[in-house]
Amino acid sequence: MKRTILSSLCLISAILVVIQSSAQEYPDMVGFWTGTVRVVSSGGGERLDVGGVTITEIDLELTIDVQDRETFLGRSRTSDTPRDNPGQHVWGSIRSTGEEALFITEVGAQGQIWFSSETSFEYCLTNLVDGTITSYCAQVNKQAD
Repeated sequence: MKRTILSSLCLISAILVVIQSSAQEYPDMVGFWTGTVRVVSSGGGERLDVGGVTITEIDLELTIDVQDRETFLGRSRTSDTPRDNPGQHVWGSIRSTGEEALFITEVGAQGQIWFSSETSFEYCLTNLVDGTITSYCAQVNKQAD
């Protein structure tokens, strides 16, 4: 009887160790991230026009306010966003590998993230709003608190 109880306790302990060691660690996204973006868009503009597209360069600010394990919520702003505008809301989920994530903005832009370190990631975004197609990829870096 004691042997059975001891064996059961050992098995339960082993299972708990496996469960705890397999608990996923996700990158900490909460904070302020910045980067420069080269945007290609199908809309007309005041900048360089090449083959019917407009190429612009803007600065990006991304603030992740909340993260609960693999999910996150924040907002993004670009250098041409008016200062009184809080920016676009961003919702996302990190893959179980902890190396990639998907996100969507309040205007329907969709993108993918590839984590390269605890303080930087690359992402690409595509969007279609009012007949204008936009696409870009950027490297952003987490700013110190």
